[in-house]
Formats: sequence, structure tokens, C-alpha cells
Amino acid sequence: MTSNDITPEPASHRISLPRLHNQPDGSVLATAHCTIVAVDIVGFGHRSRTDANRVRIRRGFYQATQHAFDAAGVPWESCRREDLGDGIVVIAPANIPKTSFVDLLPGTMLTALLQHNRTHPPTERIRLRLALHAGEVNYDEHGFTGTSIMHAFRLLDSAAVRTASAEKHALLAVIGSSWFFDEVIRHSEHSDAHDYAPADVISKETRTRAWIRVLFERSRSRRRVDSPERISPRQLYALLEHHADDGARYDSSVGLAKLAAWMAEDADQTDIPRPATDEVRALRTSWSNPTS
Repeated sequence: MTSNDITPEPASHRISLPRLHNQPDGSVLATAHCTIVAVDIVGFGHRSRTDANRVRIRRGFYQATQHAFDAAGVPWESCRREDLGDGIVVIAPANIPKTSFVDLLPGTMLTALLQHNRTHPPTERIRLRLALHAGEVNYDEHGFTGTSIMHAFRLLDSAAVRTASAEKHALLAVIGSSWFFDEVIRHSEHSDAHDYAPADVISKETRTRAWIRVLFERSRSRRRVDSPERISPRQLYALLEHHADDGARYDSSVGLAKLAAWMAEDADQTDIPRPATDEVRALRTSWSNPTS
């Protein structure tokens, strides 16, 4: 990666960075807290694709991503970017609300992918993995680095999100860091937080909990926790796992093993019996009233 690979930005859109001249070797350390979005094209190097296919995929990927960011209220020209060949890392300044990345960006990205895929053959259609994290980013004359960026890449490269992106008709698999879920996703009323399922990530030096949401090519109902009869097993499993320390509140015959097996399938696609409505209602009531 060279400095020529970094997209130049108008001065009015540059991220404001503190400049610290206290490094022992005299180098300058510029650091800022930013939102980090790392994106990877699924199957970019598959042998069914030619170089011509990949060029058109990259062109469509950049058009779709820029459109999705702008439509989500994250101005493309306000962000720093570095090309990864089969993806991109985007660094957004702290003044852009983090809720935009979970309330709007998954939907605008899905729409942009659908528009691209409608007009391209199978070898040029795009599916994506997208990692969300936030933290300190260090800048130098070559680009940027930092522990937070490495963490985002570990999430993006994890077996958990790769497995999720391989689901039938999956177009976009979003993996949020534990920090991003706890501080942003679960607090937003428009993030579809209950569509995220917990996942253990083990990748190189990283061992952490992350949260994954999959958006599909074919419309599937996003069953929210607004009715105990409509709660999905994925949602219920996520709630139980997330509140594992409060296990006493979930005194029910619905076992995690059954839920874990059941959550991967819709009710009409499995022989595992659906949890009884009264059990689900009791679990939801307990979760909704933490002081009870």
C-alpha cells in the first residue's frame, strides 16, 4: 500500500487530528477516535471469475458502497479510505453519529447490492461481509493503523461471519464488535438489534464476543421482539446469551441446546418443536423488566 492508494479529500472534509511531537524518534503521532468499517467481497478470488469480472465487480462495489454511505447520512468524502483489493476499510470521523452505521447503512447497502446484482451475470454479482468497530486510529504519511483497525479486520476474517455470509441468499453479513453492540446497536430503536446473534470470535491474537446480522437477497420477515408469538429463536438465543449472568431470571424448560439448534431454521423447516408460547412470553417479560 502506498500513499498514492489513499483517496485524497478536500481540506473541508479532513478528519481533525491532534498532533503529538513526543515520540522518542522524533516522529509525529496523530490520533483520533473514529468509526471503523471494514468490508470484504465474498468469493472475490473464486476461480469462476475472470480478471475482467473482478474489474467490473470492483467498479460496482465502489459505486454501491459510496451510494450506500451517502444515502445513510455518512458522507463518503468525509471519510478516509484505503483499498484492499477485494474490499475497503473506511474511517469515519467522530462527528458522524454512530447510529447511522447501524440504523441506515445495512439497509442502504442491501438496496445498492440488489440494484447492482439485477443488472450483472452471476460471476459479477456481489455479496459482502462488513465489520463495525470504533476506537483510536493513528495516522502517518502512509495511511493509518491502530489496534482498533486490527480488531476490525479480525472480526471481518472470522469463521463466524464467514459462515454467516455463506447462508443461502445472504447478501450482506454485518459483524459488530462487542463494544459497538453494547454502546450503539442495542441502544438504538432503529438498528434491528434483535436480528443480531452472538458469536465467539477466535482469530490470531483475538478472542472476543461479536454480534452478527445477516441481510438476505430474498425478503425475510424481520421478526422483532414485539410479540411473544413472533419472537425468532435467533432473537431469543441472543437475549439469553447476552444476559447469561442473569440466568436466575430465565427459569424455563426451554433449553439453550434446543434454542441453538432451532435458531438456524424457520419453524416450518425443522422437526425440533417450537418453544411453547407461554414459555416465550415468560422469557420476554423477564427480559423486558430487569428489575422484576
